[in-house]
This record gives sequence, C-alpha cells and structure tokens, in this order.
Amino acid sequence: MGMAALPRLVLVLVLVVTCAPTLVHAQAELPAVIARFELKRADGSREHLELARCPGRVEHHFVERGYRELWLRDARGELEHVRSFPRDGKSVHYTAGDLRTISLAPDWSALGSLLGASELASLEAKGTERALDKRQARVLLGSLRAQPARLVWLDDVALPAQLSLGRGKSKVVITLLSLSACTPALCSPEKAELRSLEFADLGDMEYDPFVRRFLAQESHGHH
Repeated sequence: MGMAALPRLVLVLVLVVTCAPTLVHAQAELPAVIARFELKRADGSREHLELARCPGRVEHHFVERGYRELWLRDARGELEHVRSFPRDGKSVHYTAGDLRTISLAPDWSALGSLLGASELASLEAKGTERALDKRQARVLLGSLRAQPARLVWLDDVALPAQLSLGRGKSKVVITLLSLSACTPALCSPEKAELRSLEFADLGDMEYDPFVRRFLAQESHGHH
C-alpha cells in the first residue's frame, strides 16, 4: 500500500473510501473540536495533521507539508472546498459546481472523523480500553481497503484515538496526540494574505508556475 505521505493517507481514508455519487445533505453535527494527530510509518518517519471542526466547517492542516484543506457546508448540504498553500501565497477555491464536475463528493461526517460510518460498521468490536486522557474507547478489528486494521475509537467525539493500518513495511499508525474544544478563539479561520484562484479558471492560467505544479499534482490523482 503506497503510504508515502500523510495527505495521501488521509485523503484515501476520507475521500476515496467514503465518496458517494451525489453530495450529502444535512446530518447531525459532530462535536466541535481541535485534534492533533501523528502518523508514524514503519521506517520511523512521522508527519502531523491538525483537524479543526465546527458546525459547517472542517479543516485539515498538514503541518510538515505546509498546506490546508478547508471544507465548508451550507444549510442545503452543498459543499465548497479551499486548498491553501501559504508558502506559495495562493489558494484554490472549488465551488459546489466544481466539485460536482470532478465527481468529488466526500461524506461530511467522514471529513470530520477521518473514517465514515460504513468503515466503522465493517470492523468487529473487540472490547474497550483507555485512550487519550483516560477516555473510554472501543477497540475494533478488521480490514480497510484490504489491509488489516486495528482501530481505537472515541465515540464521544467521533474520532480515532489510534488507527493501525497495514503490516510490515507498509504499516502506518495514526495516533491522536491532543484534543480540545473548538472555541471561537481557537477555531476562527486564519487570515492569511493569499491570492485566491478559482478552480474553474486554472486551465487558462498555465503560464503561472504554481498553477502548472498544481494541475500536475491533480493529474496524478490528488482526489
């Protein structure tokens, strides 16, 4: 299993596994939290993901990679998406229509939990254990994407305390390092001076080196 980067693993779990042919509609909101995760590979390398979620908003911050994935949902269940690249001073905005055009329709709850309900249902309960801050967690075993998986799941916040996926050299372990309430002070969107580019306009902007790199990445299956 190719797990060369934390962004790709998270996108596999959240987007590929949980994509549906149409956009989701309104669902019960998950608890508003900020969670910090570490991904450790079998070779000892590590990366970190910060997840912030509150009603109508989920953001994934890939710390070492230096970019953010923001998802917004309106009252109708329509999604918008923004990918921000502070090091390049730019962001790319996908409207709901853009997402439909490229058939990108992630499960909203999976965006905020890293795993969807169908993935949880596919795993078998194997007891409980104490996880972060002595929280009660369920232990679930089975397979995800044909890989052996062990999940320690926190029902109260709908997040993994730990997810082990794969075996041997392909094994990766995602561990929840910290968890706090997503208060307005902590979860307010960062105001960065980024030039916002519309996804629909990128085809006419290939003179821009950033756009060329971005489109090349997209053509290699970012989504």
